Amino acid sequence: MTCPLPEEKGMECPPSPGMAIVGSSVTGKENRGLYCGPTSLHPTIRNQKNDFGRTDVEGCCWWGRGPLHTKGLCSMGKVNYYMGAKAFQDRRITLTTLGVFPDIDFC
Repeated sequence: MTCPLPEEKGMECPPSPGMAIVGSSVTGKENRGLYCGPTSLHPTIRNQKNDFGRTDVEGCCWWGRGPLHTKGLCSMGKVNYYMGAKAFQDRRITLTTLGVFPDIDFC
């Protein structure tokens, strides 16, 4: 999935089909209801298709992160594009720019 607006083209994070995550609760216990990963780990899990016609959870590991619950390839990609390693790589920020993270790839 790419960012929807033409001016955001190329800002999204590349898909990571091998990514696998199991959610955990505040107590640190595993939350078996929140998981994602390649179909080799999680084959088709339900008969209901999502909006994209998929029944698996491969590449769906982009649920909310941090206090803003930033999620998705586009949103995380934009954070990286403006404040992370991608911004530094493309020379939009420098090592001395305040409030950015040139050494972190948010994707």
